[in-house]
Amino acid sequence: MKAANKNTIPITSESDILCAFRNLTSSYDERTLHKWINFFKKCMYYASSDYSNPMFLSLTYNAVKKSEQYPYEFLYIHKLMYQFLCLRTPCFLQFPPYTDLASEYDRTAIKWNVPAPITPFLICYIKAASKFKKNAPVTSFFHELDETFTKTEKFQNDLTQTEYRILTDEILCRKYFCTTEEIYNTFSKNDSQKEALRHCIFHLTETLTAILQNSRLKNYSAAPVVSNAYILLNTFREKLYEQTCSENKKLDLTTLYPHKKPWTIIGENELMQSIKHSLSSFSAKIFSLAEETLDDHSIYHISAKDYETFFNGCTKIINDIEQQIEKEKEKITTFYLNITNAPAVSHALSNGQLELDQENLNYRCCLLTDALTTFANSFSQTILTFKNNVRKASHAFPEQYTSLKTDRDYFSEFKHSVKTIEKRLYGEIFMTAFEHSKPFLFYNDRGFINTLTYPAVLFPAECLRITHELIGKYFLSEDYILQYFHDKGIRFPISLAEFLSRVDIK
Repeated sequence: MKAANKNTIPITSESDILCAFRNLTSSYDERTLHKWINFFKKCMYYASSDYSNPMFLSLTYNAVKKSEQYPYEFLYIHKLMYQFLCLRTPCFLQFPPYTDLASEYDRTAIKWNVPAPITPFLICYIKAASKFKKNAPVTSFFHELDETFTKTEKFQNDLTQTEYRILTDEILCRKYFCTTEEIYNTFSKNDSQKEALRHCIFHLTETLTAILQNSRLKNYSAAPVVSNAYILLNTFREKLYEQTCSENKKLDLTTLYPHKKPWTIIGENELMQSIKHSLSSFSAKIFSLAEETLDDHSIYHISAKDYETFFNGCTKIINDIEQQIEKEKEKITTFYLNITNAPAVSHALSNGQLELDQENLNYRCCLLTDALTTFANSFSQTILTFKNNVRKASHAFPEQYTSLKTDRDYFSEFKHSVKTIEKRLYGEIFMTAFEHSKPFLFYNDRGFINTLTYPAVLFPAECLRITHELIGKYFLSEDYILQYFHDKGIRFPISLAEFLSRVDIK
């Protein structure tokens, strides 16, 4: 940065900040400026607390949130600003940090020592932090920073555009937080989904401030952590795209979040094939009856040698079909009862691991039984129609029946009709409807999102996974990576922040 002019003194009071606002930006009401500055001081005070303690994190959020939609990411942006102003050398702000729950915030305790090159950045931050917008808040925060800095350029040359971008990109981690906002906007449709995404990368975001926050890690550089965290964030986004991008390029978030997933039912196809096999004997019986009792040499080729024998045979076959259909329907009912009453399934239903939709079960069962009813009706009606033609052809004067035609092969037509009815039973059209019927047993799938979480503390398995994400398309064996860990003196368990500060596989 450019050195301050000799006649420029550091900002040492709140009145100096007010003066800087007047000199470098548009004219603002003094009450508004005081409100912005007070909120900034409050943010810095609470940002001095230990975020690794969930109690302090919660208290800080409740103290500085501007609405219920205020994102947690702002806590870490404020933390980064606090670390830049207060934990580096030289120190630009001084005040007793928030380390004791019993301590109270005193906005008069802050001492200012801000050099001129930092002043434009500071007033941009003070203004942007206060102008919270509910829609795309993080990106709007950085837009507000940029707009305010552009205005200051007309009145100062202490901070250049390049230097300003270094501050926002490297100090405030602009790319990281804007990417998180993009992820939330792209892969969540409601607050609970957004929170699920935030939970996955919560500890990854923590690493941005962990090095300066944790005195045990003070010997490590924060730069590799920020760089590696951004690589992992982009990998996280890519995995979300891979999981949700459908063939038509539209995102399908169903499998990403907890959802009900159908339990695989084993044996339905075998059940249907068994039923088809049991019913196939009836076509053989009716064909055999016809071949034994009909005179192929008669004028219509279907005159019965003994019509009463043929009639009784047909009646028996129809009755047998009806009885067999009832047995097959009972078999279907028993099949599904056995599924839901199986010890493992029954236990899973009782403890909530599985859910049963009785309406869907009844519908699925009815599809199978209704198909049997249709089969029986069609089969019986086809036999009755053929039997009626046989009756006419067996008359002493069959010529009186004008519906009979000598050029038709009634027996072949009958066999074709029967075979068609058999083929339709649980055939292609039925299976399309059956496969599209709603499932009746579900288990709760935790969703793909739960496989992507970055934990606060890592063991070898998590370190291997994260290392593979960091190296991207380049393949390294697990043995090579584990040896690398050993050579670097990495011991487990290890915090995510420390791991990201130490791993650098090229």
